[in-house]
Amino acid sequence: MQTDIEVVRGTTNTLKITVTDSSGELYNLDANEKMLFGVKKNHTDSTYILIKTIETCENGVYTVSLRPEDTELCDCCKYYYDVAIQSGDDFYNVIEASVFHVKKNITCWGCDTSTTAQLQVIVDSEGYMLKDSNDYVLRVKG
Repeated sequence: MQTDIEVVRGTTNTLKITVTDSSGELYNLDANEKMLFGVKKNHTDSTYILIKTIETCENGVYTVSLRPEDTELCDCCKYYYDVAIQSGDDFYNVIEASVFHVKKNITCWGCDTSTTAQLQVIVDSEGYMLKDSNDYVLRVKG
């Protein structure tokens, strides 16, 4: 099954993956198995942009933790990823090749935060307003 993902460059992301066997039961890795999450620029590339071994599992849900440094140097574009279980010399796809879209960011990991502005969100019956420290208001209907 394909499952496209969008992440903002240089941010923390948590991806949850539930794996079931052919009878629909939650699948837990055996001691000799591991789950891999790999990202490449193109399907045919031999070099990974990012590869992680997924080791965290709770109640049948596996977690991929992406740290800001995992994507901070990535170009903002579409990459491709998949998730596979390695069992000895065999590989089994859990998520087949899908789009991993890295989107632009304004605020990023390691940014200078010495200059700050306060933004207040006011929700009312007409939608919401964004009000900054200089009392400029943007009304959004919703």
